[in-house]
Amino acid sequence: MRQIILAINALLKFKAYTLINVLGLACSLACVLTVARYIHQENTVNQCFPEYKRICLIKTSTSSGENFLGGYRSGLEKDPAVEQFTVIYQLSDMHVLFGEQEIAANAFSVDSTFFKIFPYRVIAGSGRIVRSRDVVITRSFWKKKLGGKNAIGATFKNTKGNKFTIIGVVDDPDTKTSWMPDIFMSDELDEFLFFDPIYAMLMAPDTDIALLNKKYSKEHPRSKWSTYETVRYQYLPLKDLYYDKDHGKENKNYQYGNQSYVRVLMVVAFLVGIIGLLNFINIYTVIMSKRSREFGVKKVFGAGRTDIFLQIYAENILLTGLALLLCWALIEITRFFFFHELYIPTTTDSGFDRKVSAIVLLGLPLLTTVYPFLKYTCSRPVNSIRELASSRFSTRSRMILLCFQYVVTIFIITVSLFFVRQLEYMLCADLGFR
Repeated sequence: MRQIILAINALLKFKAYTLINVLGLACSLACVLTVARYIHQENTVNQCFPEYKRICLIKTSTSSGENFLGGYRSGLEKDPAVEQFTVIYQLSDMHVLFGEQEIAANAFSVDSTFFKIFPYRVIAGSGRIVRSRDVVITRSFWKKKLGGKNAIGATFKNTKGNKFTIIGVVDDPDTKTSWMPDIFMSDELDEFLFFDPIYAMLMAPDTDIALLNKKYSKEHPRSKWSTYETVRYQYLPLKDLYYDKDHGKENKNYQYGNQSYVRVLMVVAFLVGIIGLLNFINIYTVIMSKRSREFGVKKVFGAGRTDIFLQIYAENILLTGLALLLCWALIEITRFFFFHELYIPTTTDSGFDRKVSAIVLLGLPLLTTVYPFLKYTCSRPVNSIRELASSRFSTRSRMILLCFQYVVTIFIITVSLFFVRQLEYMLCADLGFR
């Protein structure tokens, strides 16, 4: 407690430097954490499903260069390594009528095994589709399209005039997923008879997917009547689906990422973080240079290395804690701006946010404490007392370096924001063909 009081008193003596340091660190942390949350979101796609490492899809490759998800008549779902499988039919932009209101929805036709392999948490009604006209909707569809009104028992019609009844609402996944269905429908519907099915399989534990793909590497005729085109079926792990570059990406039910862009963002976040850290250490060193006599006197009166370390560490924890609070406030305030203006959507992961906050709060002060601690404990007390008279030039040089660092930081932050916006545009832009 005594160390905390000493730290507070010491920081209050240099209010201007403390304020600049906290604001600068908060802005740097806000930018780094915003990019870090986006990177974490991209690297944890589909991990909301408990057995995501064991789930595989079937990727179809033809001799003409076509690549798509499918697997009809492939026989891969019958391999002994497959514990269970589900068949999914998809329909993008299915038009449904809620009274007089027409809504476009992405629909999945699924069997009962689907929710065993991909468990969605039921938040209202039932998640079991028993009758062919029963449907389950997602929370986001319920909120955005239906306004969050009581949907259980509500009915709607498709373009053919068939009536469907909503029996349940399932929660949105905790992490980003490769697919974005709005409605789950029965697999007994005639509407999906002419659509190509997608197979999803739960593999046995410790299955070697690469070995299985070698087993099924042989090409086959695409159909009985095909004399020139061949096809090959391979297992595609769900964890690799989001970054897979081979199969076609024209299906609106799916979303895909680019690992190269994510790596570039990681470099940008690292550079912004390093510059922000250097700015923080630079300003704190300016404060410490003005307090050299204080530490010299403390050493003369018997202050040990542990006492000096604890005081410097406590001061840095207070500065980092204040900056972290301001940082999260900035992130939440600017969240809608990033989403609507810069097109940077992020899924909140409270566990990741807590871990990052703990690392920053405890680890960052440790890094920033090392230099001033070594400087003032390794020097003799008389040198620390004399240093105050010769620190004016070094203070000016540090301020010039600080201004330069802030200019570079603002430039990198601006570039990173527009880079992420361009990335989202490139991934989501409608190319005008199917």
